[in-house]
Amino acid sequence: MEVVKQLTSLEPPAIEGVAKLLASCFDLSDPAYDAIYGDAPDASALLNLYFRTRSYESVRDDTVYVIEAAGLVVAAAVVVSPGPKQKREETPYSDELQRLTPAASAAKMKHYHEVVDELEAEAFGDETHYISFLGVAPWARGKGLGGAIMRHVMTRARADGRLVTLTTTTEENLPMYEKLGFKVVQTAEATLGRTPIGFWAMDNAESEGHL
Repeated sequence: MEVVKQLTSLEPPAIEGVAKLLASCFDLSDPAYDAIYGDAPDASALLNLYFRTRSYESVRDDTVYVIEAAGLVVAAAVVVSPGPKQKREETPYSDELQRLTPAASAAKMKHYHEVVDELEAEAFGDETHYISFLGVAPWARGKGLGGAIMRHVMTRARADGRLVTLTTTTEENLPMYEKLGFKVVQTAEATLGRTPIGFWAMDNAESEGHL
């Protein structure tokens, strides 16, 4: 049985562990991140810096669940607590990220979030446990780690009387989420640069008997 624990430390090694995991899952092979950062100088390093920023924000402001093996974070889920989205405060990495991000990448990221925010406001509302990121290290896939960490999130949400929601830009992941009881409730599309990106908003309302 996999041990899922909540990460609370803001110390650099803890943040770096989550950031490396997310960067290995959402790298330039992901069409959305390639569209946003692919043309930037030293794009891989910039993407790693982006995930250090997001990991710090997530541990500080949200709930981060992880599974570790041999001292490494091999799976992680970032869960945004119920309630309206709050404006994020600066992190130790924010200034560097802003300085190094080209204007074109910043504009595409802004558009990405505008589409996601509009989609999720219509599809979900505020009172859900929203999975902002879910990642499993490429070398650890196929071992049920994603399912284990998702079931942990769903159990916590059920105890709170809440649904679990998520948005994915990876169509190939839909069957995995559907197997766990999720259903597509709304879709959207955005063009980032010249790349069309699809968005699938999902919740587990039907499997939880809320319909």
